[in-house]
Amino acid sequence: MPRATYDARDKDLEKATIISIVPFEIRESKSGLFPGNYNIPKAKDGKVSTLTVTEAVCYLYLDHDRGSISIPQSPLKVARSVVNDWVEALLGVGEDAKPGIMAVVGDYPAEAAAITFDAEIKALRAQQVNWFKNLVKIADDDWARFRQHKMITDLQRYACTALNIDREWNIDVKEEAIVKCPACQSVMPASSVVCPNCRCVMNKEAYDKLTFAGQPRV
Repeated sequence: MPRATYDARDKDLEKATIISIVPFEIRESKSGLFPGNYNIPKAKDGKVSTLTVTEAVCYLYLDHDRGSISIPQSPLKVARSVVNDWVEALLGVGEDAKPGIMAVVGDYPAEAAAITFDAEIKALRAQQVNWFKNLVKIADDDWARFRQHKMITDLQRYACTALNIDREWNIDVKEEAIVKCPACQSVMPASSVVCPNCRCVMNKEAYDKLTFAGQPRV
C-alpha cells in the first residue's frame, strides 16, 4: 500500500504528550485513524497524569486501481485532536472554563510534565475549577426544575465532589472511565449499555443479553 510522507524536519514529528489533571480516566476514539483509541489515565489526588502519543496513520481511498494510501499524522496533531474533540463535546465548557487537559510536543512522564509545565498546569487548574462550577450550576438549575437524579450527569457529580460542596443530587458515583457516544457525542460512564441521550447501543454484547418485560430482546 502506498504511503505518503512528510518532511522529517517538522518538529511535529516528535512524540507528543497529553497532560491531564482531570480526576477521572478519559477514553477518546478517533474513527479512521490507526491507532484509534486513546486512554488518558485519571489524575489522582490533584496530581498530573500523562499519555504519550506517537505517529498515527489514516487511510485515503483513491480508486479501484490504486487502492488506498496511508497518510501519516504527526503525534502533536493527533494529541491535539484527541484533546479538542473530547473537550468540545462537554457540558459547561466556556472560554475560561474547561477541563484541565492539554497537548505538548515531546515525551514527558507525569513528574517531568508537572515540573516543566508548572505555569500552564496552574492555569489549567483555574479553568477546571470554573468548569466544575459551571457543571454544578447547571445541575442546580435542573434539580430545582425536575428534582430527578436522572437529570444529573456523572460529570456534574464529579465536579461537585471535586469542589468539596454538598448537594442533595450528588449521590455516590462509582469511579470509572468516561466515554463518548459515537452518534451524538454525549459523555457517559464506560459501563453504559445504551446512550441515555440518543439510544445508540454502546455495548452490543451486553445489550443482546438484556430482557424486557421478562422476555429476551428481539
